[in-house]
Amino acid sequence: RPLGIPRQPLGEVSPNQRSRVVGARDHRIKFIAITCLEDLLDSTCRTIYKNASY
Repeated sequence: RPLGIPRQPLGEVSPNQRSRVVGARDHRIKFIAITCLEDLLDSTCRTIYKNASY
């Protein structure tokens, strides 16, 4: 992604993408790898995972 182009805010992340983030983290994939694969900010991935109900 070129510099200066904003990434998606948390509210605009699709349910499928949220599910992939949580599933990847449950499989012990590191947040840095998930952020690259899903093209999200690190804080967004961590917030998605933190808000996931278990």
